[in-house]
Amino acid sequence: VRLPFDYRGISCFVTICSDRDRCTFAKITDGKVLLKPIGRIIEEEWLQTQTIRPDVILDEYQIMPNHFHLVVYVPEAPEITVRKGREFVRPPRSVSSLLGQFKAGVTRRVREWLRNSEYEVWQRGFYDRVIRNEEELERTRAYIRDNPINWATDPRNPRK
Repeated sequence: VRLPFDYRGISCFVTICSDRDRCTFAKITDGKVLLKPIGRIIEEEWLQTQTIRPDVILDEYQIMPNHFHLVVYVPEAPEITVRKGREFVRPPRSVSSLLGQFKAGVTRRVREWLRNSEYEVWQRGFYDRVIRNEEELERTRAYIRDNPINWATDPRNPRK
């Protein structure tokens, strides 16, 4: 699927990190990703996103030992966080709303699987960058695809 560049929506490159950078999602062996059980849950939940929100377009993604890279397009997404009293509100159909629901779904399933209601899967928040054109999209896709090969020198690799 090719991401559309429709400026009524947002195409984003996102990185979501594990809690305390723990390598609980996957293992890299010879440049190949071997998913751990939590990584399999992450992948299942991410792929369900298209069913839950058919207007969202999933593109390249990669589950790494302690982070998750993805490219996603959310149409007509007002990506501003509105302050309401003392509470931050995610606009409906935004990248923040999508990722908040995704992270919550993963956390719920992992806690059930571990039988540990306190287990934290994710760091708070996520890193994102709007993709503005086809060239930037292709560079981002290549970066995501090559991430396992470059794990030995990745700044997020605790053994680096």
